[in-house]
Amino acid sequence: MEFSLKRVGDMNLHYFESKADSPIQLIFTPGVLGPEVWRHQLRYFSKKFDTIAYNTTFSNRSFDDQMKALETVISQENVENAVLIGQGPGNSLVQAFEEDEDVVGTILTSVQDDFRSVPKELYGIGKRLGFMEPKLVKKFFFSDITDYNVVKEFVEDLDLVKNSDYRSFVENYSIRTPVKQSMIIHATEDRFSDRECARDVEGANLSVIDAGTFSFYEKPQEFNKMLHDFLLKMERKAIKEKIEEEQEKNKTLADFQNKRLAKVNRQ
Repeated sequence: MEFSLKRVGDMNLHYFESKADSPIQLIFTPGVLGPEVWRHQLRYFSKKFDTIAYNTTFSNRSFDDQMKALETVISQENVENAVLIGQGPGNSLVQAFEEDEDVVGTILTSVQDDFRSVPKELYGIGKRLGFMEPKLVKKFFFSDITDYNVVKEFVEDLDLVKNSDYRSFVENYSIRTPVKQSMIIHATEDRFSDRECARDVEGANLSVIDAGTFSFYEKPQEFNKMLHDFLLKMERKAIKEKIEEEQEKNKTLADFQNKRLAKVNRQ
């Protein structure tokens, strides 16, 4: 996908937006992986919905930096019915904005009670080995039947944050009961996710996919179908609320006009 450097509010962000005509906006958050890992979702959904993806500049990718970035993105004038999509440690970033008036729902993937911090040296070794040996990435994060070329493409798209930024996500991580419409997509072969934890999140719709940690990359068609079905419900809700809002405005205007007419008649 084409990410151009754009000034959004008071921040410079690597930014993509499809600007499709839709009553809801999809916002794919970068979290600790970077936005390119959502490439299959961006291609598919950008044709159907107003779809946004972004990334902070290289030196500003901590949890607090990304909190500020997401707030800046949501605060844009064209964003009024946002659905936020997150992954792993980035789920808590998404939930932090759930009560914003311009957010209508959240999508969470790879949910668990907590994430463990990784020593700096080990994190660095794992990061280097992952890029040099995609077979290790396949072993730990993808199902056995996944095509090796899919894993290689994933590694190429991966823009993993530095260890200190990863730690900031771990330190701020928590999963709570959603207050708005929410869906959790759980992958059966995700060794870093907890199905029981996902099931215990009251109020969230739980969907299950047979895949590894990065199900959205491993099985994009199945993942997109689950997400699309959920988004259609949210789109219908947004349209219904818009119609009701317009009807209320028209009713209020009609009442005002009738009162003015009655006043004139009394005169």
